[in-house]
Amino acid sequence: MENKISAVRKELKPFCETDAELESRIGDDELITSELIANTKIRLLWFAMNEVFDGKLDVKQNILEILNSKSRLEEILRERVKTTLDIIRQERECELRREKL
Repeated sequence: MENKISAVRKELKPFCETDAELESRIGDDELITSELIANTKIRLLWFAMNEVFDGKLDVKQNILEILNSKSRLEEILRERVKTTLDIIRQERECELRREKL
């Protein structure tokens, strides 16, 4: 996860003039990690619940199967990292706008 967060930070860095601006737009790694974990749990549950409609009625087993599938888990994490950083960035930008008012 840390590698994925670093990769996304590198993608965003050219859009920020300084490291401080990057921090103010995104936040620290601890915040990112906690948000990522929360978002990932929600997404895993969403996928597991969707599998109920495909006849796999044991949600706990569905979650375990997703966690044991390296490709599915990587896909979820990749998606969640970008989504989490986008959410944090948007929240920070809203906070900065409110402070200017």
